[in-house]
Amino acid sequence: MTNRQETQIQRRSSSRALRVTVVVLSFVLLDGLTSSIANAQGSGPRVPFASAPPSSCRPSAIRETASTNQPSYRPGTIVKMTASIRNTSHRACRVIVGGTSPSFSVTNSSGAKVWGTCNADVPPEACPLYLIDLNLKPGHTYSKTESWDQLSGTPSTPASAGVYKLTTHFNGVVGHASTSFKLTSAPSATTVTVTQVDSGRQYTLHLGDHLVVRLTGPSIYTWTASQSSNQAILQRTTSSSGSTSITTFVAETIGDVKVTATDNPNCYPQCLPPSRLFELTVSVVG
Repeated sequence: MTNRQETQIQRRSSSRALRVTVVVLSFVLLDGLTSSIANAQGSGPRVPFASAPPSSCRPSAIRETASTNQPSYRPGTIVKMTASIRNTSHRACRVIVGGTSPSFSVTNSSGAKVWGTCNADVPPEACPLYLIDLNLKPGHTYSKTESWDQLSGTPSTPASAGVYKLTTHFNGVVGHASTSFKLTSAPSATTVTVTQVDSGRQYTLHLGDHLVVRLTGPSIYTWTASQSSNQAILQRTTSSSGSTSITTFVAETIGDVKVTATDNPNCYPQCLPPSRLFELTVSVVG
């Protein structure tokens, strides 16, 4: 073999080695870039595409549900909504959801959309452009919750009372889920009046309702002003003490309280007539 032939063979070998090195280096750089993107976006593998690739699960293996934390809501109460998917099969399967997953949509009884997520209301509300790769084990559930303040439109105004429908959808999962709930109108406040003969009873008040405690007795006794065990729940607004005591409360927040008062003899503690105790249990509900 001549020197010229040997030189050509060496050049071809060097060229092939360079190409292999470049290919290997490209894969290393690409893998590092992919890992950096995943770490920057948070836990769980994310796929930077706008539409979901096919799921490894059969459609019948994934059950999607939509729910609210209450069947009905008074004005101003936050509506908490949850979208879930559950693997009902006996093996783990891969589900890729996104890029706006899950979407929440609320429609009124006429079918008009009053609220939703991801560009549903006022632009330019952003939608996520990534997908989430989920590995659902048998019986496991993935859920996401959103809140609605009952405001709709631009400018925002309170939604009217009525029946509403929540619809949820996971991009990459076949079908959607829905459920219904009610928005109620504000009831007029009521006033409940009790006397000493009602001691030991239990009462239920709604938010905004008033409780009047009117206690009377002989002139040789003095009633203390009635007390609430929790002013944040049942707030005392007016009070008086004496042989006749009148105290007014207003229901402020949900919870249970005790309302108490004591009827003491005027000669106490020098004299021996016993004191009398008044006590109510009050539950404040929404």
